[in-house]
Amino acid sequence: MLSEDNRVDVIAIIIASLSTILGLITSFAFPRTQVLVLTILTILLPVIYQIGNIFSKKCVRNENKEDFNVLEDAIEEIENENEILKIKLNEKENS
Repeated sequence: MLSEDNRVDVIAIIIASLSTILGLITSFAFPRTQVLVLTILTILLPVIYQIGNIFSKKCVRNENKEDFNVLEDAIEEIENENEILKIKLNEKENS
């Protein structure tokens, strides 16, 4: 199964590929607009890839924040258990 990051990259590649194919079909159907269509494609393709890249980075950042929060919670639980064990150990030593 694809992760969200891979899905975004695949979607960006598919959109870029489809727009390239559509642009080439249009440029051959209307030869007078060929330079215009190819110029637009030259500008459009990097923009599509950058949008996909930025969205991927946002997804990774959100995932990292969630992972960090889970780790913080786990550390707090371990510290609490450690304190409880220290108290029990002190009680046994004093007995």
